Formats: sequence, structure tokens, C-alpha cells
Amino acid sequence: MHSQALTTEILLDKEATYIALGAAVRVATSLGLQQQLKDPRLSPPEISERYIIFWCMYSLDKSLSLRLGRPPAIDDRDIEIDIPDERQLAVTNPRTAVLLLAHMKLSRIASEVYSELYSARSRRYPALKRFRTISELDTKLQEWCRSLPGDVQPGKPIVCTKENVRHAITLHLEYFNCLATLHRCWAFQDQLTEYDELHNEMARQGCGDIGDRVYTGHMICLDSARNIARLLIAIDQYGFPKRTMLVG
Repeated sequence: MHSQALTTEILLDKEATYIALGAAVRVATSLGLQQQLKDPRLSPPEISERYIIFWCMYSLDKSLSLRLGRPPAIDDRDIEIDIPDERQLAVTNPRTAVLLLAHMKLSRIASEVYSELYSARSRRYPALKRFRTISELDTKLQEWCRSLPGDVQPGKPIVCTKENVRHAITLHLEYFNCLATLHRCWAFQDQLTEYDELHNEMARQGCGDIGDRVYTGHMICLDSARNIARLLIAIDQYGFPKRTMLVG
């Protein structure tokens, strides 16, 4: 089912992907892929493979959730396992492992963006709480970005080998979509609280310097759109088939 979801994703059929991925998640949950295992019959490579399958499914689930604006199939509260490390990934190229792990970590942040800002529960949050949440998640995204090697950091020219360019472009597309989705929540909503009033309230609480980037959210969204456009041009320049790249 996971393979079918990936196939329909490449075919740009989001509705079919959403249905197939939901079925795959239910199968994975019934198999306990999200749980810690102590089964002596499974070797360490087999256990690692289970974890990798789950986190790849998790990444697609959270990406699709943000792009469709729908609840994800996987609830983070049900996950017992950690993201695998580089030694557990069955790839020969160390940089490929770095990009795969970065994608999984970005998916954790994307999950928070949806649950804390777009879920039904989050809509009842007061403006100040939403503002703080956007600022905190923006900080997480910037820290994630700085943790990447310089040659694959979003916003900078991609100078890695052609073998990893495809992974890097996909990662950058996911990052800028996540960043724009995060700031769009505040920048283009009907403001229930005026900026000055909110800023004064934060100053009274001793945190007036928090969230400076949130005030310029509309510019961040615009810059993200421009970066996505540049990445789409890069896909043509590298000669990659668009259908296998435009998964968003």
C-alpha cells in the first residue's frame, strides 16, 4: 500500500495518494511498526528496516497533510520509536543519509505546524498563544536549516553532486512549503488582535522581542514562493522529469 501511495504521488493524484496512504498506515499500525520491539526472532537489520519503512511513511503522511490541509493519518502521540541514525540507513552515500534524515526531522516540525496551528483544537487558541507558537516553530525551522551542510541548505545554491541534487531539491521544496504554511497562518488571516495591541501585551509580559519574524510573515511567504519558483527552474536545468519531482 505504501508503494501504491508513492506511485500515485508521482502521478500527481493527491486524492488517490491520500486514500492509499491511509490504508498503508492502518496496516503499519496493525503490524506495530511505530512501536519499540523486543522480539528475539528479529535481527537488528530487520528491526531497522521496520523503523525506516515507518519513518518514510511518516514523512509522506505529514507532507501530504500540509499540502492538502487535512489531518494526518499518523498521530505523533502513538509513536514509540526514534528517527533512525545514519548507521541504520541502508545507503552507501553518507550525504544521501544526511538528506534522508533531514527530511524525517523536517516532517516532525511539519507535524507540529499542522497540529498546533491548523487542527480544529488549535483554532480555539487565543491570538497570543498562536503568535508564540508560530515564533517557536519558526525558530525550530531555522535551527533545522542551520544544522544542514552548507552545500544543501535551503536558500543557498545547491552545489552537491548530481546524485544528491534530486534529494536536495525535494527537501528544499518541502522546507519552503512548510515555512510558507507556518507564516501564512498569521500573515493572511483576519486579524482578531491588532499588531500594536499584541506587541504591547507581549512587552508587558517581558517578551516583546519574541517573534520579530512573525510580523514580517507576508514577506517570508513571498520569499518562499520565489525560492520554490527557482527550484522549479532548477528541475528543468538539471533535466529531471517533472512528474517525478513535482510531488507537491
